[in-house]
Amino acid sequence: MPRIARELDRGHTGVQLILLRGKNAAVAGELQTMERRIPMFVEGFTREIPYYMELADFFIGKPGPGSISEALAKRLPVIVPRNAWTMAHERYNAAWVEEQGVGLAVRNLSTGIADAVRTLLAPGNYERFRRRAAEMRNSAVYEIPELLDAILCHRPPARTRHGARLPAASNSPPAPSLRVRARDPLPPSDAARWRAVFQVFRPGPLFRARNSA
Repeated sequence: MPRIARELDRGHTGVQLILLRGKNAAVAGELQTMERRIPMFVEGFTREIPYYMELADFFIGKPGPGSISEALAKRLPVIVPRNAWTMAHERYNAAWVEEQGVGLAVRNLSTGIADAVRTLLAPGNYERFRRRAAEMRNSAVYEIPELLDAILCHRPPARTRHGARLPAASNSPPAPSLRVRARDPLPPSDAARWRAVFQVFRPGPLFRARNSA
């Protein structure tokens, strides 16, 4: 986060920053003592994320599903990294951001963030990104139960709101219903299906910016 703040501070981007650094005291100290030319507001752990998102014009952060979903729920375009250090289960999230036109993915937030911000805020670009972000509707909470049921019953699920489908199911008969106790391992075939669906995500520190123009 400090490197990103320094890059934007010297990049003549015309932004002011809201820096949400969580409980990282070292980052807080570095940000507080940083020489700066642009306004920066540094906040620690807080439950007022919706409030700060209402103040922001766009979001900068890791491509975690929670972070992206939060930003889009507040109609904020996003800038996320996509490189060799991006976690495997988050790489497609960065590609999805660009495919859907809701933001930009950059190789290095520390060195490429100023150019990305200028591109995002260029005349016509920001309005387009913001409009696409506002059009997004996250309906996963309604779609996932049907997808899981289809996986376990060996049948193709109905098409989701965004047109996604799972691979065609096999012609094998439906799997019997499972009554699994906490200590019982799933059968290998069913365990593989569950692993294909479930991943544990941990949203990272949030970093948001506001256009001062």
